[in-house]
Amino acid sequence: MLGAAGYATYWFLGPGTGTQAGSAPAGNTQATGTPVAVPPSEPAATPAVPEPARTVNLSVSSVPSGARVYLDNRDLGLTPLRSFPVDAREDAQLRVEYTGRQPLKQSVSLTRGRNLRARLLPSGQGVSVLTDLAAPKPKPVAKPKPPL
Repeated sequence: MLGAAGYATYWFLGPGTGTQAGSAPAGNTQATGTPVAVPPSEPAATPAVPEPARTVNLSVSSVPSGARVYLDNRDLGLTPLRSFPVDAREDAQLRVEYTGRQPLKQSVSLTRGRNLRARLLPSGQGVSVLTDLAAPKPKPVAKPKPPL
């Protein structure tokens, strides 16, 4: 039986009433015992469950293709690497290697899916470059024509 403010009301009956403690006599709306209001029990605190790691897709291509891709020293395979699921994180170390080419090693943000291309230059001919293919391309600025 619920009382005011959502409290449960229990009837504690004396001996010889023919009922168990905590219940009212059958068919009788008036109990002979004393009502006691008991506050509702609070739900048991549930242990904090960490949210599952969010994954994003990483795609890596290279020039030339067939380069080995590592993410935080984990071998992901050869390029082209398409939609490889990885844990989302702010900072990850990407490494792309190809025999006879300058290796690329760069920190990348994986807070969203990425589509990257590594241009691996021949050894001794410069620095390899990483390009985000999903990044917006800058619009060319129109040069004003000189007056005639």
